[in-house]
Amino acid sequence: MVGVVFGELLGGRQYFDVARRISVVFVGQMLVFVQGLILIPIIIKVAGEEIYGSYVLVLAYMGVLFAISSFGITFSCRRWLPTTQNNEEKGRVFLPQFWFQLSVALMLAVAGGWLYVHFVAPALQSMSPSLWLLPIYLGAYTVYSQTADYFRDTHRIGVFTMATTSQPYLFISICLSAYWFGRHLDLELLVGSLIVTYSCIGLVLFVRIVREVGCRVSWPTRQDLQAGMTFGMPMLATSLLEIVLSNGDKFIIGSILSVRDVGMYVPAYTIGLLIMLFPRIISAVLLPMLSRECDAGEEHKAAHILKTSAKVYLLIAIPYAVGSMVLAHDLLRLYTNLAIADASYRVVSLVAVAAIFNGLILLKSSVLFVRLDTRFILNVNLIMAGVSSILNIVLLSLFHQVWVSGVAVSLSYLMGYGIVSWKLKADVMNFHVEWGWLLVVLSISCVMGILVYGLRHLFAWGDGVGSLIGQMMAGVAIYLLCIGGWYAFHKATHARAG
Repeated sequence: MVGVVFGELLGGRQYFDVARRISVVFVGQMLVFVQGLILIPIIIKVAGEEIYGSYVLVLAYMGVLFAISSFGITFSCRRWLPTTQNNEEKGRVFLPQFWFQLSVALMLAVAGGWLYVHFVAPALQSMSPSLWLLPIYLGAYTVYSQTADYFRDTHRIGVFTMATTSQPYLFISICLSAYWFGRHLDLELLVGSLIVTYSCIGLVLFVRIVREVGCRVSWPTRQDLQAGMTFGMPMLATSLLEIVLSNGDKFIIGSILSVRDVGMYVPAYTIGLLIMLFPRIISAVLLPMLSRECDAGEEHKAAHILKTSAKVYLLIAIPYAVGSMVLAHDLLRLYTNLAIADASYRVVSLVAVAAIFNGLILLKSSVLFVRLDTRFILNVNLIMAGVSSILNIVLLSLFHQVWVSGVAVSLSYLMGYGIVSWKLKADVMNFHVEWGWLLVVLSISCVMGILVYGLRHLFAWGDGVGSLIGQMMAGVAIYLLCIGGWYAFHKATHARAG
C-alpha cells in the first residue's frame, strides 16, 4: 500500500519499483529504530544514566575506528558495484576492498587500544569494557557492515533489510536474556552481545556472497588503491565529520558536564532524530539507482524522484518538529524519568528542526556523490562540524544545560543546508521546494500544534500513556484533515482554472 501511494506521487507505474524498495527498507529501518527506543529505557532504568552514557561514547569511539579502516576505498565499491553485470565482475569490485578493510580494522583496533586506555577508559572510570573486546568488535562489525552493503548495492533490498532488521532484535533478545538470568546489565555485557549478533549475521551473509563470487583472498592493486583513495578519501573524511556532528556534542557534554549528562541528553536527541529515518532510507535506496540513471543520461528522472522524496519528507518532518514542542516533556517523562524530561525536553524539538535541514542535506548530497564531487561534501561537513563544536563548547560553558547542544546542532545544519543549496543551484539533478507550498505545510503544522496544546488544557487530559497517545492521535487527525482539505481545495482550483 505504501509503495502504491508513493508510486502515484512520483508520477506513475514506472516508479513503483522505486517506491516498493523504499517501502521495504522503511519498514525494516523503522523496526530497527523501535528496537533502539526499547533499549534506551531498559538500560537507563536497569543500569542507570551513567552506563547508558558510557555505552554511547564507546560505540562512538568504535565508529571512528571503523570509518578510518576503509581508507576511503569502500566508497568506490559503493559507486561502481551497482552497475556490475556478472558475478565475476562483482567479485573483482567487492573482495579486494573487503579484505583490505577487515585487515586494517583489526590493526587499528590494536593500535587504537593505546588511545582507548589513556583517553576513553579514564572518562568511563570503572564502567569501561575490557580492551580485548575492541578487535573482536571491529572485526565482527566490519564483516556485518560489508556483507549487508553488498546486497544493498547489488539491488537485493530484501536481503539487506532482513539483515539490518534482525541484528538489533537479536541483540536486544540476548541482552534481556542475560539480564533475566543474571539480574545484571553492564557495559561489557552490552558490547559482548553486539559482537555475537554482528558475527552471526555477518557470517551468514558472507557464506552467501562466497557462493556467488568465491572466496578469493586478494588485495587492491596499487593503482586501484590510489584511485579508490582519491575518490573515497573526501567521503571518508565526510563520514568522520558526520560522526563528529552526531556524537561530538556527546563527547563535549561528557567533558564539560558529565557522563550522566550524556545519558540524559541522548534519549531526547534520539527521539528528535527519529524523523531522519526517511531521508536515510531514501538515500540508501536511491544512491545505486541515481548512479544508474545518471550513467544512462536520465538526469531529469532522478531530479523528479529526489524532489518528490523531499516534499514527502517535509510533509512528515515539519509537523513532527511542531508536535514535539508540545508533547516532548510528557513523552520523555513516560519514556525515561522526570529528571531527564526536565533537563532535556527542549532538545527534542531543537534536534527535530536540525533533522529537517539534515535530511535535505542528505538528499542533495546524493547528487554530489553521483557527480563524484565528494570533496565538496567533505568541506560542508567540515564547516558544520566546526560550527557545531565551537557553539557547543561556548554554550555549554556559559549555561551548563544539555539543551543548548540542540541549539548548536540546529544552527550548524541550517548553515550546511544553505551552502549545499548554493552549490547545486544550477545542477539539473537538484530539486527546489516551492516557498508557497512550504508555507502552507508550516501553517497547517502550527495550527495542529496550537489546537493540541489548547485541547490538552481545555479538557485537562491526564499524565498517563493513554493521554499522551490520545494527544498524538488528535494531532495526526487534525493535520491530516487540514492537509486533505487544502489538497482538495488546491485540486478544485486548478480544475476550474483549466
